[in-house]
Amino acid sequence: MLAHICERLNVLQGAQSKERQAMSREREWFKGVAKGADGYHLPDLTRWHESAELYKKAGEALCAGNLGRGADLLNQAAAAEEAAFDSVPKFVKVELDAKEQAAGAPEIAQAANDESSCAGCAKPGDLKVADKILAIRDKMEATPPLPAKKPRWFDEELEEEEEEEEDAE
Repeated sequence: MLAHICERLNVLQGAQSKERQAMSREREWFKGVAKGADGYHLPDLTRWHESAELYKKAGEALCAGNLGRGADLLNQAAAAEEAAFDSVPKFVKVELDAKEQAAGAPEIAQAANDESSCAGCAKPGDLKVADKILAIRDKMEATPPLPAKKPRWFDEELEEEEEEEEDAE
């Protein structure tokens, strides 16, 4: 389970990094966001925080020997990760690999009960990846909506009508 947690934290960090890169390519997605197109919304690097925090707590519980609590937190983290991946904008989803999509909790986490325990162990270094994910708090300001444009022919017709009215007077 610890290996799974470390793997998923690295995947979350990669996905957060790809979303951060998308923030710098605003020209590519600005219109879709401003128009409110389906699946287009602002990048939010904090979407990964909940699952990273839960994975970190699950890893700490497992290292302390509390298998039941660790498995429960692992299941919660997997659900939070799935929600985070579901909320990723379309222009970031195309950058993500298939292995980066939410994987769910391993089967062994389902088998552990609340009273399961084992001997404690040292924390793996990859648990610190969660702190790196949590440290990034970049957010973008809301994109103003695009102004509604009138078709050119509409302006031409208005000018013609105004000229006709002036001639009639």
